[in-house]
Amino acid sequence: MKRSTLVISLAAVVACGDSEGDDPAVCTILTRDDVDTGGSLAAGCYLAEEDLRVSSGTLSLAAGVRIEFAQDVGLSVEMGGALRAAGTVMEPVVLTGVRTGRGAWQGLRFDNTASGENRLVGALIENGGGSAWDGGSDSQACVFLDGDAARVELRDSTLRGCAAAGLSVRSGLADIVVANSAFEDSASPLRVQPNNVKGLAGDLQFTGNDEAFVTLAGDVILDFAEVVSDNQSWLPQAIPYRAGGRISVEADLILQPGVVLEFVSDVGLLIQTDGTLRAEGTPEAPIAFRGAEATPGFWKGIINRGSFSPQNVLANVSVDSAGSSGWDGAMESRAAIYIAGGDFTRRSSLTIQSASVRFSGAIGITVTQESELTGCPNVTFEGNAGADTFVDPQGTSDCS
Repeated sequence: MKRSTLVISLAAVVACGDSEGDDPAVCTILTRDDVDTGGSLAAGCYLAEEDLRVSSGTLSLAAGVRIEFAQDVGLSVEMGGALRAAGTVMEPVVLTGVRTGRGAWQGLRFDNTASGENRLVGALIENGGGSAWDGGSDSQACVFLDGDAARVELRDSTLRGCAAAGLSVRSGLADIVVANSAFEDSASPLRVQPNNVKGLAGDLQFTGNDEAFVTLAGDVILDFAEVVSDNQSWLPQAIPYRAGGRISVEADLILQPGVVLEFVSDVGLLIQTDGTLRAEGTPEAPIAFRGAEATPGFWKGIINRGSFSPQNVLANVSVDSAGSSGWDGAMESRAAIYIAGGDFTRRSSLTIQSASVRFSGAIGITVTQESELTGCPNVTFEGNAGADTFVDPQGTSDCS
């Protein structure tokens, strides 16, 4: 197909859609050959009865385009291709199933395509996620990004009725921008890697989803660390972020006032030698670190393992229900906050103020060899199973 407005014989039209008593729309049948090398679709209704693929070029969807997909049929944008949807409030681009309800079609996949043309603006993507794109459960979504090079911009759009995630991003190296968009009535609204969070604007809307949190992917069974590798700032959302696996901070991470970060059982956050964590809330918008369940000692806690920097700050924060288990063989490593040292080649530091450390399964704050805990005005402790603080003789702490 040439890169021009798609023209199909009038013979290739069918009535489609769930009419629910109304006259069904007349839709033009789309085949893989029609879109494989890109092109443009004008406003109108289209039917996909087989998997579609954009292997090269850009497929452009004009305002008012509606594509209905048969069960388990999807659209894959490959490494050499791109997809651009240019909908409006009055005339969105709609990708949906032939039938209604969650999982009516497979969904939309961006398969390692790094094109800057991958832009979904004014789109309604609904009722997808009926089946996975591969063996990974994370590939089941209305919109799935696969590969380190995947790049997508999603603005002014709605993802709803998804059988699994609305948007799922497999790689922390993928480049995403998600702004002014709604995630509605799905099993899960968003599943991203911690390093992808920098691309999430603070104006996202979440309504009626089974899971009322943004999933930060991870493997709790194997305890793989999902890495924050780019300097970034996380904005607060209307729902919490929830870490499904250990987060390893290997860059400068700033949490903005109002961020709520939850952790599943026995999972924690590590500040590595090359990373820093600056979490400065305000009295009106504190920052919360807490377990996915309000059970004492539910999650592992925060460890600074070799980052000696004035940028490590916790202010106007709460750290609740941590201390599920130790970070190493030392008993004192089981703490809500563990500032770990060893020698002058691996020192750690943290400044803390206007904070609460509550309901740890063991110690509140531990400071070990050659490491420093500074500040400590208005730091309170409550309900910790062990001592509020433990300071190694060679460590330094301003907290009593």
